[in-house]
Amino acid sequence: MQLGPLETLPRHLVAKDTRRPVWQPPVFYYGWELNEAKILQYAKENGLERKARLTGYKCAMNLEDLNSPDVTPHPEDPDLVYITKFDRFDTICEVFYAFMEELGLDKMGVSYPIRVVLSPNVSTRIFAFFSNYNIDEGISDKDIDVLSWVMDEDGLGGEPKWWLCATDCDWRDSSERWPDL
Repeated sequence: MQLGPLETLPRHLVAKDTRRPVWQPPVFYYGWELNEAKILQYAKENGLERKARLTGYKCAMNLEDLNSPDVTPHPEDPDLVYITKFDRFDTICEVFYAFMEELGLDKMGVSYPIRVVLSPNVSTRIFAFFSNYNIDEGISDKDIDVLSWVMDEDGLGGEPKWWLCATDCDWRDSSERWPDL
């Protein structure tokens, strides 16, 4: 199946909050396709790179890795070490948050704005603000226009579109999606 993003979302794909059993559409996210290479370059140039601290076993590492400045001893367990590594996804999120802050936009409680969606023959990642299940909670059209301009000016993405979620892409009875209704 080849399904690219939609410019506009047809009315029958907007989820309805209802207490009676009805078929609900698949999840569509509204957002920008990520140009990861350019976003990571932007992060590097603007000091937005993020690192993650992981815990690992000494015995699973070679001597060269153990002597790396990114590896530090665990304070309580001599068999463990902390490993600090570049975190691609947190870095991409940090760029998104920097744009929001620079433009004076509220993050709206978006804790992880990156979504995996379907595009022709592959899955891809996008910045997403809302879905067809929470359209009313999204950002304003004015803010979308401003972010579109910033994303386009920096070559990080074009116009936002509606993308089919890679993991929740089928029609369901409303009782399956919202069991507490």
